Amino acid sequence: MKKLILLVIVAAASLTTGCSPLMYPGPYGRVLPPHYGQRPPQVEAVPVGRWDNVMRLPRASTIDVLTTDGAASIGLVAGADAQSIRLVMERVEVRIARADIVRIDLVDLAGSETAAVARKAARGALVGVGVVGVLTGVIGGELWPPPARAVRAGVALGAVGAGQAEMLRRSPRLIYLAPESFGRGSTGPGWGIR
Repeated sequence: MKKLILLVIVAAASLTTGCSPLMYPGPYGRVLPPHYGQRPPQVEAVPVGRWDNVMRLPRASTIDVLTTDGAASIGLVAGADAQSIRLVMERVEVRIARADIVRIDLVDLAGSETAAVARKAARGALVGVGVVGVLTGVIGGELWPPPARAVRAGVALGAVGAGQAEMLRRSPRLIYLAPESFGRGSTGPGWGIR
């Protein structure tokens, strides 16, 4: 009798688990994506041929211009049009034609960084208070934190988020890369693509 019960249990177990891998692929019936819970890194697009980025620069921003002859010119932006950019270097205004430029890097935006970040953080704090006010009015209830804590949280989140966004906007970065120089025997990731 014991052998019969053992045989029935083994048969039932092998029959019920035998179809499981066919119905649900994976070790435990579910397949996880290769990077479960991780976001792929965001890669900033290379500004190939984006001369509009140069024309939108505020006056007195510090930029680094690399020309086709290999000379690096660092100076303050005096202005830019569709064909050239004007820099002030050592109190002398210099015009560099667009055709002679390989790349332009932003070194520093004009104006006080502290004042700009503080202004954006103050706006972000106001937006944060407004968002918390709307959420409190819509959701409300007993589980919601007291109003003073909710307002402080809104101020902190809004100010930190806006301040960091302004710091990122003011950070040094590539703003223009000539399309003629992109892919001309260069090596590195993404080079050589037309």
